[in-house]
Amino acid sequence: MPHGLPDFGASTPKETIFGQVDIAELAARLGSIATYDRRGDVVWMDSFEAALVKWEASPFGVGASVAVDNTTARSGAQSVKLQAGNAVDDYALVQRAFPILVFSKIGAEISFTVGAADHEFEVRFVLYTGSERWYFYVRYVRSSNALQVWDAVGGWVTIATKKLIESSYCYHQLKLVVDFIIKDYVRLLVDDSAYDISPYAGVSAVNATSPSVYIILRHNNKVAFLNTYTYIDDFILTQNEP
Repeated sequence: MPHGLPDFGASTPKETIFGQVDIAELAARLGSIATYDRRGDVVWMDSFEAALVKWEASPFGVGASVAVDNTTARSGAQSVKLQAGNAVDDYALVQRAFPILVFSKIGAEISFTVGAADHEFEVRFVLYTGSERWYFYVRYVRSSNALQVWDAVGGWVTIATKKLIESSYCYHQLKLVVDFIIKDYVRLLVDDSAYDISPYAGVSAVNATSPSVYIILRHNNKVAFLNTYTYIDDFILTQNEP
């Protein structure tokens, strides 16, 4: 039996509802966390609604901790609190390893909060090819409002300054896109701003680790005698980015 739609009615104005929406918009309306930047094909995502069993946690320093927290959240009922130790350069991070992806433009998206005390929030891609290790790092520096890229030549390079709201209840969106084919940065998105970071190069070194991809989300303390922290929520890994 043939199936389909009639040749009338699909675009006819209706009194009570709008016409059909695309499936990506439908997913967003039904509660998907993938609402900020919908480009790319989703490989894996985590809203941190379960216990922190999908990530490896690494707190460092006195008073450091990594834990699911229900104080605040971007979506759902909880987030993850990255609390660093109480010395300068202490940190707290979560990381996850993935089997090697088909090489394309790969994206990592995360929502995070900014606190009132000085700290840094980093998103790191680490690619192991079997013979090389490639680093692709970006970070937000609260003290200077700087958005920075780790470059093979220049180290940390400031690409822009952007003042972000300092509140545990305001989640900023950050997305890093990297081209795994040519081993280069592509773009960085932060809230309403997009930055072309293709002029900067990833850092490589000889390494025989089995082919894999690591995602690292890291909070660095920059204040002595204070445990600074960041809340994170809604991580999304994508491939086939434009």
